Amino acid sequence: MKMGKAFNKFIIFFAVLFILSSCGKMKPEEYFSIAVLNTNLIQGFSGTGFSRELQSPSVKLPENGGEPVPMNRTEVVNSKIAVIEDSYDKVKSLKITDETRDMIDASLKLYEYVLPVYKNEYMQLAGLYDSNAPEDQIQKQTMSIFDNYNKGFTDLYMKVISTGKVYAEKNSIKVNWGGE
Repeated sequence: MKMGKAFNKFIIFFAVLFILSSCGKMKPEEYFSIAVLNTNLIQGFSGTGFSRELQSPSVKLPENGGEPVPMNRTEVVNSKIAVIEDSYDKVKSLKITDETRDMIDASLKLYEYVLPVYKNEYMQLAGLYDSNAPEDQIQKQTMSIFDNYNKGFTDLYMKVISTGKVYAEKNSIKVNWGGE
Protein backbone atom coordinates (compact mmCIF):
# COMPACT_ATOMS: atom_id res chain seq x y z
CA MET A 1 0.00 0.00 0.00
CA LYS A 2 2.81 2.42 0.88
CA MET A 3 4.50 1.57 -2.39
CA GLY A 4 1.34 2.63 -4.29
CA LYS A 5 1.21 6.02 -2.53
CA ALA A 6 4.88 6.66 -3.23
CA PHE A 7 4.38 5.72 -6.86
CA ASN A 8 1.33 8.04 -7.14
CA LYS A 9 3.33 10.91 -5.64
CA PHE A 10 6.14 10.15 -8.06
CA ILE A 11 3.71 10.25 -11.02
CA ILE A 12 2.08 13.46 -9.77
CA PHE A 13 5.50 15.09 -9.28
CA PHE A 14 6.55 14.33 -12.85
CA ALA A 15 3.16 15.35 -14.25
CA VAL A 16 3.45 18.73 -12.53
CA LEU A 17 7.07 19.05 -13.69
CA PHE A 18 6.02 18.26 -17.26
CA ILE A 19 3.18 20.79 -17.18
CA LEU A 20 5.43 23.50 -15.76
CA SER A 21 8.15 22.86 -18.30
CA SER A 22 5.71 22.88 -21.20
CA CYS A 23 4.17 26.18 -20.02
CA GLY A 24 7.41 27.97 -20.91
CA LYS A 25 7.35 26.78 -24.51
CA MET A 26 5.95 29.16 -27.06
CA LYS A 27 3.98 27.92 -30.00
CA PRO A 28 5.38 28.62 -33.46
CA GLU A 29 2.41 30.90 -34.12
CA GLU A 30 3.40 33.06 -31.15
CA TYR A 31 7.00 33.37 -32.38
CA PHE A 32 5.69 34.29 -35.82
CA SER A 33 3.23 36.83 -34.47
CA ILE A 34 5.85 38.61 -32.35
CA ALA A 35 8.74 38.51 -34.84
CA VAL A 36 6.89 39.00 -38.13
CA LEU A 37 3.29 40.17 -37.80
CA ASN A 38 4.09 42.94 -35.32
CA THR A 39 6.36 44.57 -37.90
CA ASN A 40 3.19 45.56 -39.76
CA LEU A 41 3.04 48.41 -37.25
CA ILE A 42 5.96 50.06 -39.05
CA GLN A 43 5.14 49.13 -42.63
CA GLY A 44 4.46 52.77 -43.63
CA PHE A 45 7.75 53.87 -42.06
CA SER A 46 9.42 55.85 -44.86
CA GLY A 47 6.58 56.03 -47.32
CA THR A 48 3.24 57.74 -47.36
CA GLY A 49 1.71 55.82 -44.43
CA PHE A 50 3.34 57.60 -41.53
CA SER A 51 3.50 60.89 -43.44
CA ARG A 52 -0.31 60.82 -43.76
CA GLU A 53 -0.57 60.10 -40.05
CA LEU A 54 1.46 63.23 -39.32
CA GLN A 55 -0.49 65.34 -41.82
CA SER A 56 -3.80 64.37 -40.20
CA PRO A 57 -3.06 63.34 -36.64
CA SER A 58 -5.43 61.40 -34.40
CA VAL A 59 -7.57 63.17 -31.85
CA LYS A 60 -7.55 62.82 -28.09
CA LEU A 61 -9.91 63.75 -25.30
CA PRO A 62 -8.65 66.60 -23.15
CA GLU A 63 -7.94 65.77 -19.50
CA ASN A 64 -10.66 68.15 -18.33
CA GLY A 65 -13.22 66.61 -20.68
CA GLY A 66 -14.88 68.32 -23.57
CA GLU A 67 -14.53 67.93 -27.29
CA PRO A 68 -11.71 65.86 -28.83
CA VAL A 69 -8.66 67.83 -29.97
CA PRO A 70 -5.97 66.85 -32.48
CA MET A 71 -2.82 65.35 -31.01
CA ASN A 72 0.28 67.38 -31.65
CA ARG A 73 2.70 65.61 -33.94
CA THR A 74 5.31 65.10 -31.21
CA GLU A 75 2.70 63.09 -29.29
CA VAL A 76 2.00 61.04 -32.42
CA VAL A 77 5.70 60.22 -32.85
CA ASN A 78 6.18 59.48 -29.14
CA SER A 79 3.18 57.15 -29.24
CA LYS A 80 4.61 55.36 -32.28
CA ILE A 81 8.01 55.05 -30.57
CA ALA A 82 6.40 53.52 -27.46
CA VAL A 83 4.58 50.89 -29.54
CA ILE A 84 7.71 50.07 -31.54
CA GLU A 85 9.89 49.80 -28.43
CA ASP A 86 7.35 47.46 -26.86
CA SER A 87 7.36 45.24 -29.95
CA TYR A 88 11.15 45.36 -30.12
CA ASP A 89 11.41 44.29 -26.46
CA LYS A 90 9.09 41.35 -27.17
CA VAL A 91 11.30 40.21 -30.05
CA LYS A 92 14.42 40.55 -27.87
CA SER A 93 12.79 38.32 -25.25
CA LEU A 94 12.19 35.47 -27.70
CA LYS A 95 14.31 32.38 -27.23
CA ILE A 96 16.56 31.94 -30.23
CA THR A 97 16.68 28.46 -31.69
CA ASP A 98 18.18 27.14 -34.90
CA GLU A 99 14.72 27.36 -36.43
CA THR A 100 13.92 30.92 -35.23
CA ARG A 101 17.36 32.54 -35.50
CA ASP A 102 17.05 34.07 -38.99
CA MET A 103 13.52 35.35 -38.41
CA ILE A 104 14.32 36.91 -35.03
CA ASP A 105 17.58 38.39 -36.30
CA ALA A 106 15.82 39.97 -39.28
CA SER A 107 13.12 41.42 -37.03
CA LEU A 108 15.63 42.84 -34.55
CA LYS A 109 17.64 44.48 -37.33
CA LEU A 110 14.50 46.10 -38.70
CA TYR A 111 13.55 47.58 -35.32
CA GLU A 112 17.13 48.72 -34.72
CA TYR A 113 17.05 50.48 -38.09
CA VAL A 114 13.77 52.37 -37.63
CA LEU A 115 13.88 53.35 -33.96
CA PRO A 116 16.68 55.95 -34.28
CA VAL A 117 14.90 57.50 -37.27
CA TYR A 118 11.68 57.87 -35.31
CA LYS A 119 13.57 59.34 -32.37
CA ASN A 120 15.53 61.79 -34.51
CA GLU A 121 14.31 62.59 -38.02
CA TYR A 122 10.63 61.94 -37.37
CA MET A 123 10.78 63.86 -34.11
CA GLN A 124 12.32 66.78 -36.06
CA LEU A 125 9.53 66.50 -38.63
CA ALA A 126 6.94 66.49 -35.84
CA GLY A 127 8.53 69.64 -34.45
CA LEU A 128 8.20 71.30 -37.85
CA TYR A 129 4.50 70.45 -37.96
CA ASP A 130 3.93 71.56 -34.36
CA SER A 131 5.66 74.90 -34.93
CA ASN A 132 3.66 75.50 -38.12
CA ALA A 133 6.82 75.58 -40.22
CA PRO A 134 6.49 76.42 -43.92
CA GLU A 135 5.22 73.57 -46.08
CA ASP A 136 8.46 73.44 -48.10
CA GLN A 137 10.47 72.70 -44.90
CA ILE A 138 8.04 69.93 -43.96
CA GLN A 139 8.25 68.45 -47.47
CA LYS A 140 12.04 68.69 -47.47
CA GLN A 141 12.26 66.75 -44.18
CA THR A 142 9.72 64.19 -45.39
CA MET A 143 11.65 63.61 -48.62
CA SER A 144 14.93 63.42 -46.73
CA ILE A 145 13.56 60.59 -44.61
CA PHE A 146 12.34 58.78 -47.71
CA ASP A 147 15.56 59.31 -49.66
CA ASN A 148 17.84 58.30 -46.79
CA TYR A 149 15.93 55.38 -45.32
CA ASN A 150 13.38 53.87 -47.70
CA LYS A 151 15.74 51.48 -49.49
CA GLY A 152 17.29 50.20 -46.26
CA PHE A 153 13.88 49.84 -44.65
CA THR A 154 12.44 48.01 -47.65
CA ASP A 155 15.39 45.59 -47.76
CA LEU A 156 15.15 44.83 -44.03
CA TYR A 157 11.36 44.52 -44.11
CA MET A 158 11.52 42.11 -47.05
CA LYS A 159 14.09 40.03 -45.12
CA VAL A 160 11.62 39.78 -42.22
CA ILE A 161 8.90 38.69 -44.65
CA SER A 162 11.09 36.14 -46.45
CA THR A 163 12.35 34.56 -43.22
CA GLY A 164 8.80 34.64 -41.88
CA LYS A 165 7.54 32.79 -44.95
CA VAL A 166 10.12 30.06 -44.48
CA TYR A 167 9.28 29.73 -40.79
CA ALA A 168 5.52 29.73 -41.43
CA GLU A 169 5.86 27.05 -44.09
CA LYS A 170 8.04 24.82 -41.88
CA ASN A 171 5.53 25.13 -39.05
CA SER A 172 2.32 24.90 -41.13
CA ILE A 173 1.22 28.39 -40.13
CA LYS A 174 -1.46 29.60 -42.50
CA VAL A 175 -0.76 33.17 -43.55
CA ASN A 176 -2.44 35.37 -46.13
CA TRP A 177 0.52 37.24 -47.60
CA GLY A 178 -1.73 39.48 -49.67
CA GLY A 179 -1.62 38.97 -53.40
CA GLU A 180 -0.15 35.47 -53.32
